[in-house]
Amino acid sequence: MTTEPMQPPHAQLAPALVYGFGTTAAMWVVGFVTHLPGIEAPPTLVGLLMLLTMLSGAALCGRAVSGHAPIRTGLLSGLACGLINLLILGSLLTQDDGAAHPNAALMVAGWLALSALIGVIGGAAGSMLRREPAPARPARQWAPAFAVVCVLAAIPVLFSGGLVTSHNAGLAVPDWPTSFNANMFMYPLSKMTGGIYYEHAHRLFGSLVGLTVLTFAICAFLWKTPKRVKVCAVIAFVLVLTQGIVGGLRVDRADDTLNAKETTVAQVEPGQVPSDYAATSDNTISRAGAVFHGVFGQLTLAFLCATGAVATARYAKDGTSDIQRAADPMVRYGSMALMLALMLQLTLGALSRHLESAHSAWAHAGFAFVVFALLAVVAMRATKHKGTPLPKLGFISAALVIAQIALGFVTLMVVLSTYEESFTGPEPVHTALIATLHQATGAALFSACTLLHIWALRCTSRSMKSDDADTAIA
Repeated sequence: MTTEPMQPPHAQLAPALVYGFGTTAAMWVVGFVTHLPGIEAPPTLVGLLMLLTMLSGAALCGRAVSGHAPIRTGLLSGLACGLINLLILGSLLTQDDGAAHPNAALMVAGWLALSALIGVIGGAAGSMLRREPAPARPARQWAPAFAVVCVLAAIPVLFSGGLVTSHNAGLAVPDWPTSFNANMFMYPLSKMTGGIYYEHAHRLFGSLVGLTVLTFAICAFLWKTPKRVKVCAVIAFVLVLTQGIVGGLRVDRADDTLNAKETTVAQVEPGQVPSDYAATSDNTISRAGAVFHGVFGQLTLAFLCATGAVATARYAKDGTSDIQRAADPMVRYGSMALMLALMLQLTLGALSRHLESAHSAWAHAGFAFVVFALLAVVAMRATKHKGTPLPKLGFISAALVIAQIALGFVTLMVVLSTYEESFTGPEPVHTALIATLHQATGAALFSACTLLHIWALRCTSRSMKSDDADTAIA
């Protein structure tokens, strides 16, 4: 009988945080989808799906650690998940008049106890699913996984933000950082309907990614990660914080024509509201903030992806002096030019969506062919660098740009019809979904090209004449 090595106590907290935050993000996605207007699954089904998600996360955590740690780590993971979920539990424990439930404290204690129990059960189950002992890992080796969790937590923010824009619901909640003059985390779930649901859910997702990246930045220092990881983690948090503040200022700078910012939770009708509901109205400043918020969010996601790459062991290995790196200025500078072109393309897309400008939309569509041509050249060049991440990233980028152009064509045909003067009312569901998918794919494309550039800088050298470079690569 083989005895598995026991991990030190401080090493158990690292996987617990990684899986705790990752599980929480997954649970929030389940809750978001099942509460979408038009779906609104029964509470019993939603609760069951949430608990199964938490159990699965604890099981994965237990499977990833060694020795007698699975149960303890599962317990810590469950507690971490339970504590983070307090950010949305408040909306379930708040009554329609904005007052807390009389037994709120008891319910919170019961929720944390249930989370710990599920963590223990999941950790034990995960250890039984492991075929061989998991290697003991110091805390710093969990940094790449935590960086990936940050990316996964940011994706729902971007997608929910796309739905907010597609439904013209960016001003559904007129105040910030409060929601109808109440604590944002205590706004009743029963009143999150229509446009209010899209906007408020987007805010909650933003708070989750902010907490996730902040925790990652703190852990990057406590776990003694390389300096480059610490620097990237701090920058990532600053970007996320800036993104949240810009989004909030966009709301606060809108015109309050009906004193909507003085409305309290008790005064909000709990019934259905339109998906394009707006409590205030846009002006030049708030529209500019919306455009900047939309573009900056995609840049932030790309930087989080780059942070994940920088945190990997392979990034450190490929940067050592004993690695033979082929000189290829074309892929180095071509990928940089590609990123700049995509930034312009993202800006044109944001102007089209937030200003509902057909001119910006057609400029966005035309420039897509420039991006496609540039990406094709860079992707083909990347395939020559065998044994590096460049060929795979080139293929992924090429696939995404093809999908993006296809979605863009459909978006032009479907969404531009809503710009006609004869169109009134909220956008149809399929129109909003297509536009959101187009935006999300664009964000994924920019992130993939960012990774392509990061690895091009790491895996190729800077200087050599073009002919010599071709010879070296061949």
